[in-house]
Amino acid sequence: MAVIDRSNQYLKVFKKDGTFVSAGAKGASSVAITGLSAKAVVAEGDYQVVFDLDATSAISSSASGKVDVPAFTVLGS
Repeated sequence: MAVIDRSNQYLKVFKKDGTFVSAGAKGASSVAITGLSAKAVVAEGDYQVVFDLDATSAISSSASGKVDVPAFTVLGS
C-alpha cells in the first residue's frame, strides 16, 4: 500500500449523518466544531473527520477514511 502525505491537505469534519460542518486550514491537524452550547456532551462518533485535497463540503476519491471524533464535553458555564 502506498503512503499518502496528508500534511498538505485539509482536515474536514462532518456530523454522523454526513452533513459538512467545517474544514481546517491547509496542513493543519485540527478543525473547529462551532455552534455547540456550553456544557454540551458529544458522544463518540457524533462527528467524523477526514483528510482531503480541498476545503469544500464534498469528499474526493483521494480522501482518507472517516474517523470518529472521541466523546467530549464543551467547556463553559
